[in-house]
Amino acid sequence: MATAPRRGARDVLTRQLEDADFRAEWERLVPARAVAQRLVGYRIEHGLSRMALARMLGLQRSAVARLGSGEHLSTLDTLVGMARTLGIEVLVDIRPRGQGSSWVSPDVAAAKVKEETAVGDDAEILVAVG
Repeated sequence: MATAPRRGARDVLTRQLEDADFRAEWERLVPARAVAQRLVGYRIEHGLSRMALARMLGLQRSAVARLGSGEHLSTLDTLVGMARTLGIEVLVDIRPRGQGSSWVSPDVAAAKVKEETAVGDDAEILVAVG
């Protein structure tokens, strides 16, 4: 009996991104995913539980869980608190589509997490978290 070929996560995502509504939400959450990846990475690197990280940041454990899900955008206050407390950098660059950034140096490639995508038909966003 032949079995259906397994699909990897990238294949599933590629198929889902064909749906315009899914793609719009995916692009909207670029900053949230970048922050989530870095926050989870920080927790792992430092052997911290969500509760320990929440205490460090002065947040509720549930807030850290939401941030780590990549489905909730951080407030500017939360990003500032993360930068101060954890010593990480957060860069958000929003610019017209097709226009290279005049402010972001090539060193952004050294960021631990980097997400870039189109936002609508006429803008692009780059989020780098180091």
